[in-house]
Amino acid sequence: MAQVIAFANHKGGVAKTTSVTNTAYGLMKAKKKVLVIDCDPQGNASMTLCAVSPFEQPLTIEHLFTNKDMDFHSCAVKSKYEGIDLIVSNINASAMAATLGPNDAKRFICLKNKYDEKARKRYDYILLDCPPSLDGVFLVNAMTVADFFVIPIESESMYALQGVDSLLKAIGVITEATNPTLKMLGALVTMFDSRTTAGKLMLESIKGYFGIKKVFQTTIHRNTSINKANMLFRCVCDFDQRASGCQDYRDFAKELIHRIEHWQDFA
Repeated sequence: MAQVIAFANHKGGVAKTTSVTNTAYGLMKAKKKVLVIDCDPQGNASMTLCAVSPFEQPLTIEHLFTNKDMDFHSCAVKSKYEGIDLIVSNINASAMAATLGPNDAKRFICLKNKYDEKARKRYDYILLDCPPSLDGVFLVNAMTVADFFVIPIESESMYALQGVDSLLKAIGVITEATNPTLKMLGALVTMFDSRTTAGKLMLESIKGYFGIKKVFQTTIHRNTSINKANMLFRCVCDFDQRASGCQDYRDFAKELIHRIEHWQDFA
């Protein structure tokens, strides 16, 4: 049975999409079958994972919202990486979302309704890349269908924790009626530089805010190979297996698996 994990942060530039795509790659290398659902109309996860342009894909996340016969299994396409499938997004998804009325059930439970039995059995992990917002159709839908959520937090800025209270409150409101069993899997510290005092202070601040058990032990260090891979729309381990960024995401994928399999130790 698939584990559905949403990656969310209302703040942009926290390596959320980078973490989704590279975690998917790490899970795939751990022999897991992975589906990535790009819930962000910017489509950056799709650009990294697609074998062709997101605008050339015959099926996208729009079809889940507009075609009553589509579900996760039928909407998923092969990515450029064997073992990772993808539900594609592009900017057109934003225009589609704008057409949904305020009381349209699709604003809240479309993805939950389209999560079919074939997808549950086919995939080990389903990762959702959420847009940087506190509300909106795609964040609401992601939080309604997910089993867990991960909050990526960059450690370079003293403002990194600003607004996290609002994010957690928004998630609480979204899921109170639609998904009361949703659990926070942990906070993932990104862009970490252990050589700087600011980096060390932010890491301690994040642990102090969430509690040590709610922060992943793996940190994603600032690494130029990650940036270079992003510019080439590739996962970092595909770009350079020897890069520290590659090892970080391998370690994080393993820790994510362990944390879910031993959830009671982290609850």
